[in-house]
Amino acid sequence: MDPSSDPLPRQVLPAEHGWSTYFDLYAPYAALILLLLVLAGLVSASEAAFFSLSPDDRARCRNSSQPGDTRIATLLDRPKRLLASLVIFNNLLNIAIVVIVTYLTWKLSRTYQSSGWILAGVTLLMTLAIVLFGEIVPKVYASQNNMAVARRTAPLAQLGLIVFRPLAMLLVNLSNQVDKRIERRGYKLSVEELSQAVDLTGDGAT
Repeated sequence: MDPSSDPLPRQVLPAEHGWSTYFDLYAPYAALILLLLVLAGLVSASEAAFFSLSPDDRARCRNSSQPGDTRIATLLDRPKRLLASLVIFNNLLNIAIVVIVTYLTWKLSRTYQSSGWILAGVTLLMTLAIVLFGEIVPKVYASQNNMAVARRTAPLAQLGLIVFRPLAMLLVNLSNQVDKRIERRGYKLSVEELSQAVDLTGDGAT
C-alpha cells in the first residue's frame, strides 16, 4: 500500500527525542484537562452547596453585612436561573474534557492495531474520573460544608450566571411551562427536588 494514499498519516516522532517530545506535545493538553476537571468539581460543589442551604442559612445570608453572604443571597433570589446556569456550566466542562481526551487518545493510538479498544478504555476511565472527581466527591464535601463552599464558589457561580444567562433563561422558561402543567395535575416540584432530578438524569446519562 502506498503510504501517500493513507487518509490519516501517522505522526512519527524522531527517536532521539523519546518521551521528552511526547511530554512537550501533550503536557499542555494534560494541564488543560486537569484545569477543566477542577473547574467541573468546583461547579458541582457550588451547586450542591447552594441548594443544600437551610432556610435559616439563607435568612442569615440576607441579613448579613458580609459581601460573600450578600452575594449568596443575591444568587439565591432566582434559584431556578442559578441552577440552570450551573448545570449548563458543568455539562459544557464535562463535554470539553471528554472531547479533548478522546482526541488525544485517538492521536496517540493510531500507531497501534487495537486503537479502538484503547480509545474505548481511555474514554471509559475518563468518564469514571469525571463522575468521581467532578461530581460525587465535590458534592459530598459541599453538602457537609455547604456554607463555606457556597462562600468560596459564589464568584464562580456568579460568573456562570452571567455567561450562560440566555441559555439559563431559556431553560427556566421551559421549566416554568412544565411546572404549570404539573401543577394543573395536582403536583408541585420544589427547586431542591428539581436539582435532585437533574442530578439523577445526569448520572443516568453518564
